[in-house]
Amino acid sequence: MWFETLPKDCPPEDADVTGNLSVPLYRIIEDHGRPVQCSDFWSQHKMAPGKTFNGVTECIACSVSLLDVEGCERVLKMPRFKRKRGEVMLARVHLGPDAGRIKKTSGHGHYSWWRSVSFKADISSEIVELQP
Repeated sequence: MWFETLPKDCPPEDADVTGNLSVPLYRIIEDHGRPVQCSDFWSQHKMAPGKTFNGVTECIACSVSLLDVEGCERVLKMPRFKRKRGEVMLARVHLGPDAGRIKKTSGHGHYSWWRSVSFKADISSEIVELQP
């Protein structure tokens, strides 16, 4: 069911079914000059197996970070992303009820998404314009 192996009791019980969310969500991805693909939606845990993420539970490290509009505006103003202008793209993500579970994990527009194997990046996401 899950795209990657998750720790026990993950996702948390209070995570919602993805289809229940009504706000548009986005993922900041690297601009490789190609369409969105599966690897653009890998968790930090999958990208860096064995790495310890300070201040983050293993369950959260196994989730994919998504942002609402407020979260995108905040994150894209960070120096790290200002320097990467032209190197990153914004993908709007369409999560149906079979895409997994999701939980808002920050008051700043950040959501943690535990991806199911049913999510297909090429069908369920699209590149949108970054606003200056």
